[in-house]
Amino acid sequence: MVLANRATLIPILVGIVVFEWVILSFWYSGRLASKEAEIRLQDRQLADYRVTSPEEAKARIEALEQWLRRFEPRQLTDDQQKTLRERALVYEHQELTIIIESGSDCATYAATFEAALREAGWDVHNWQIVNPPQRPKTGIAVQVPDLNNIPREAELLRTALVAAHVDIELINMKDFPSKSPIQLLITASDSSLHRS
Repeated sequence: MVLANRATLIPILVGIVVFEWVILSFWYSGRLASKEAEIRLQDRQLADYRVTSPEEAKARIEALEQWLRRFEPRQLTDDQQKTLRERALVYEHQELTIIIESGSDCATYAATFEAALREAGWDVHNWQIVNPPQRPKTGIAVQVPDLNNIPREAELLRTALVAAHVDIELINMKDFPSKSPIQLLITASDSSLHRS
């Protein structure tokens, strides 16, 4: 029967083989294109990691560390706390209010300042604010009633913070509720606002 129908059977078998070849060819070409795209991507990524000098490697590492710091909660190092305790030392009663913006990492960051300043002899109070009327770019500011007449204690606090390598601003407290003669304002930093 197969020999008798050779004329119709051979074209059918050839058609099936050609059809399977077309399907497999199309399938493999898609997989091949996908693999080639992966290889090109990996080549680009590898090129991004290649450096031409130790200076370039150092610059890339520093940029990456700076980028990562944006996602870590702010904190004072042990050395910064020690410097703050030593440089902000007061021998008489001195009141300070730390105004903390609610949200972000402000409360935990403020706690490190509070602990160090209490050990330095300051009488520290906390007060939370939802939306500060003024926001320092660095996220930290010493607030005084009059920028033209800075109290001695405010200057002591500002100097201690600068010595501890805390990037701060000095601002007028006129738009804020006055809770004490000197206030330390802690808000979300610009980088944490941009990533929200």
